[in-house]
Amino acid sequence: MQLIKKAKAVFLKTGFVFALLMQAYFAGAQDKVARLSVLGDEGIKLADVSVQVFLKDQAFFNGLTDSAGVLQIPYKQPGDYAILLNYLGYSDWNKAYRFPDKDTSIVVQMEVDPEWLGLVTVTGDRKLLTREPGRLVRNVEGSNALGNNALEILKNAPGVLVDNDNISFLSKAATIYLDGKPTKFSLQQLMNILAKKGAYSIKRIELIANPDAAFDASFDGRVINIVTKRRDGNGYTVGLSAEGIQRSTFGSWSTGVDLYARAGDLSIYGNAGYYDDKRREVAETERFFGSDTPETTINENERLNSFSKGADYSLGADYYLKEKTILGLKFSGYTNRSDLSMNGLAGVLNQGNQDSVIQLTDQTIDRGNLSTLNLNFKTDIDTSNSYLNFDVDYDWVESDLGNDQILDTYLNPDLNQLINQSLRSQNVFSSNRLFGIKADVKKYFKKATLDAGIKYADSAIRQDLDQFLGEDSGDIQIFDTLHYDEKILATYASINTKTKYFSLTAGLRAELTDYKGQALDISTRVADTYLNLFPSISLSKTFSEKNYVSLSYARKITRPRFQQIIPFRRYVSAFYYYIGNPALQPFFPHSVEAYYAYNNQFYLNLSYSQANKRILEFSRLVSPGSNITEGVKENNGGYVAYNASVGYNGKLQPWLFLNSGVTYSTGEQSFIFEGTREIFRYNAYSIYVSPAFDIREGLKANLNFYYNSDIFYGVSENLSYWYLGGGVSQDFLKGAAQVSFTFRDLFLTGITRRRSQYGDVNFNVERNWDSRQFILRLDYYFEAEGVKALRRRSRTANDDVRNRLGN
Repeated sequence: MQLIKKAKAVFLKTGFVFALLMQAYFAGAQDKVARLSVLGDEGIKLADVSVQVFLKDQAFFNGLTDSAGVLQIPYKQPGDYAILLNYLGYSDWNKAYRFPDKDTSIVVQMEVDPEWLGLVTVTGDRKLLTREPGRLVRNVEGSNALGNNALEILKNAPGVLVDNDNISFLSKAATIYLDGKPTKFSLQQLMNILAKKGAYSIKRIELIANPDAAFDASFDGRVINIVTKRRDGNGYTVGLSAEGIQRSTFGSWSTGVDLYARAGDLSIYGNAGYYDDKRREVAETERFFGSDTPETTINENERLNSFSKGADYSLGADYYLKEKTILGLKFSGYTNRSDLSMNGLAGVLNQGNQDSVIQLTDQTIDRGNLSTLNLNFKTDIDTSNSYLNFDVDYDWVESDLGNDQILDTYLNPDLNQLINQSLRSQNVFSSNRLFGIKADVKKYFKKATLDAGIKYADSAIRQDLDQFLGEDSGDIQIFDTLHYDEKILATYASINTKTKYFSLTAGLRAELTDYKGQALDISTRVADTYLNLFPSISLSKTFSEKNYVSLSYARKITRPRFQQIIPFRRYVSAFYYYIGNPALQPFFPHSVEAYYAYNNQFYLNLSYSQANKRILEFSRLVSPGSNITEGVKENNGGYVAYNASVGYNGKLQPWLFLNSGVTYSTGEQSFIFEGTREIFRYNAYSIYVSPAFDIREGLKANLNFYYNSDIFYGVSENLSYWYLGGGVSQDFLKGAAQVSFTFRDLFLTGITRRRSQYGDVNFNVERNWDSRQFILRLDYYFEAEGVKALRRRSRTANDDVRNRLGN
């Protein structure tokens, strides 16, 4: 703890230094501007051109052109300046200019590199696919890919798969960012939000395979950043959306609104949405216990109805204290309620003979609220667009879960001889507080860029349990409270250097963690302090002969989610419950990625990942001879995984865009079960094909096909499945509105089937969650005078811990 206190003191001193930098900045003045306009082949306006300005061989200014191909270059004194422009597929442009003692304009015509002629795909004013250090950028504006909302657009990004409410990139789970900030919602809520984010508001999608040192070390998967767009000039833009979904049994609907506005130095933005979701899930579970011939067999059949309602909201404001100095405040959150009812029958057989039948009635009410407050300050610290970014975050998250179960045990399947009745009642109230503060600096030099930062996060997790178990043999009442506190101090530095065809990024992140937790009634107490280093490196090479290659390595950390450490039983059926483990420790994956692209359309990705003492969930019998199993979590075993993905993302014809890919996976996962080492080896593959068609102006259609073979996740093997989807959309009102019809899993083949077998435990599970959907959607937006491009916040101080609040 002394180390933490000292680190806090260092952090406060660092903040004081930053304050001095801000004060020095306010004393200056930017009274002259050189307006640079960059044009490309056939006079198109080139967005995101890298611009470097030098004065006396020293870096003076660094920036990117906007969507109109324009960049404002501020300067104080007249003089001779050198301008260097760099844009993939075009020859470098380098020329000296004399900036006068007044505002001036410069127009530059860049030329396509002769070795790239015919290779650069330009759609409208933008290339469809570009690359930046550490990321692949899919430009959405002007593309012909079907996508009336962010969720549909994601499906047509290279290597991205949206499957059964899961989002992955290059065969690994992805964390979704919006404008440089991670989303804070559950997967279902996130899907609703992305579906309400209209295509008109999406500028580009950034795909990050191996996050660098600037990201929290716990982001050991992929990152997808959805960057929204704004119009130039004062005014406002408003977007409206409405969606209806019909499933086999129930229907759902949602609606949303987006707002972006600017008047002078004040920018306001926000969104709000509401959803009402009804769905049914039917599950069949077989459990076998016994080594050779099953001694006990349990067949469970359950039907679950889920009725959920919720609202999400955000409201933010940015005030321009000066042209390059912004003070921002944002408030966001959600509220939701889910009512779940389940009815199930479980037949118990001993040595193949009917023993008993249990009827389960389950009622659950789950309420949740999240509120977040973010204060942001960003300012340039010199004339080269180097900047300081400062964030303070406070989140408060509350949930109230109430569950009541009635278990009636009958002697026969006719349910007319009741022999026992038991009750289970449980209420869990959670109250979590997350505080974070961080500062980041980006400094541009002549031949390199330096990113550095420091962050402090403090998480306080509280959970109260009130549980009643009523049996014929007697009643049990359990009260308990869990307190868990965690503090993380992190600092990082990352440097990038690049030439026309080569880029190198190397970084190092250090994280100091101090935590303690205690469950009062069961006298469980854990505490530890540890320091870890996380190196990362990325190299890329662009060859003029249509080829691009990159190689990256990163060491990451996977900390237990907060729900995984809570030592309270959660009953989910008559024969199964799961329980958390406060003694869980983090584990440290290593990952290596190799990426190759040909002609800006074909890609090949090879990846390797490995970890020991991973957090693993598995099941075991509560006691010998029992038919009750418990799901436990332990640091147990490890894994080695190899993946190879090949795909195509681009135009086959002017009217046909294709996104497709094949992934092959192989590896092994192992763990120790009852003193025996169990090893699961697998070879698996998946295929997806998604063509999009421009039928005529404003009318588009697409199809989506996906197949996944058997593959192991942890100790369970997910069995093969496939599905077919598609849709059609029509623009009207001169492109300001769009109506679309979409279908998903048309033949109801996306059924989840899973099996597990180790020791004396054998499970077969099949879950049909009513995945066939027919969706009708309407999007409409209107504007006045356009809206000035708003500044995107960087990653905030609570990114890591927010993502660990989920299950």
